[in-house]
Amino acid sequence: MNGKVLDLSGLGDQVLKDTTYKEYSINKKLTIVSYIDNKLCSECFAKYLMVAEKYIDQFYSDEIQYVCIAYPRPLSDLQHALSLRDVDSSKVMVIYDVNNVFRKNNNIERTKIALCSFLIGSDHKIITTGDPIRNVRMYNYCKEIIESVLLPKPGMVIQ
Repeated sequence: MNGKVLDLSGLGDQVLKDTTYKEYSINKKLTIVSYIDNKLCSECFAKYLMVAEKYIDQFYSDEIQYVCIAYPRPLSDLQHALSLRDVDSSKVMVIYDVNNVFRKNNNIERTKIALCSFLIGSDHKIITTGDPIRNVRMYNYCKEIIESVLLPKPGMVIQ
């Protein structure tokens, strides 16, 4: 899937603790996109969001964000999960994909959970797949890639 453009059009609303937004943008230099189904309870989802925020925090950059696309769980469950943790929506965005558009647009099968997370560039091309929150090797691998893009070493050429 590396190099494929991830289609993020037509998704649902951005969810905050007590409201939803129809207008939002996914346009950072780097974005981690995770598709989260209803297998995680609200408390587990809240913990996942908290860990995702800590992961993003370590880069000290406004050029990266984590986007969690949630389906098929009730909106009230998402808002409950968000109320359990104080998650910064500029770092971790939750999108309620009420019609499962993300999976349909990107032809994603219900297979391994690890393949439902993607590191993408500003052009939405997939750089790598795998969940850095649930997999230690992916945590470190994505961290290396992110640091090489956000904190290039002198003389390093980034393509």
